[in-house]
Parts: sequence; C-alpha cells; structure tokens
Amino acid sequence: MDQEEVHIAVGKNFKREKANILWAAANFPRATLVLVNVHWPSKWMPFMGGELLYKFADEKEKQMHRDKQTEATVRMLLQYKSLCDTREVM
Repeated sequence: MDQEEVHIAVGKNFKREKANILWAAANFPRATLVLVNVHWPSKWMPFMGGELLYKFADEKEKQMHRDKQTEATVRMLLQYKSLCDTREVM
C-alpha cells in the first residue's frame, strides 16, 4: 500500500462528524481522509403537509424529491470537504 487511507463515515450531524474528522486528521496526519456517506432513501416523501408513500407519487414528484435530496447531500458533503481542505493548510 503506497499511501495510508482513513475512511470516515459521515452523516447529517455536522458537530459530531466534525469532531471525528478533526480527530482522524490529528492522529493520522499523513493519511488521505476518505469520507463515506451512505444514503438510504426513505419510503415516504413530503406531500401537502403530510407524507405520501414514495411508490404512489407520480414521476415528476419523485424526481423533484430526488433532486432536493441530492442537493442537500451535496451541500452536506461540500461542508465536510471544506473542513478537510483546511486540514491541508494546517
């Protein structure tokens, strides 16, 4: 193995995940940090103030819901990535 990698599971709780990332960066200063996020889609989606089973929604509603989830996940991962980028400056 040429370079050491540390895999870190990240989720929606930024405070807790930030602590894990900073700990890994401090304890493995030469390692490449690999962020891992597993998205498990919900069976339910918001609909008119309530929830609707995903399988009963039409394709347009499903696509809009998937797009919103994707955007939220990308924003979350960019936040973690910026934290890792500052590590390289340290």
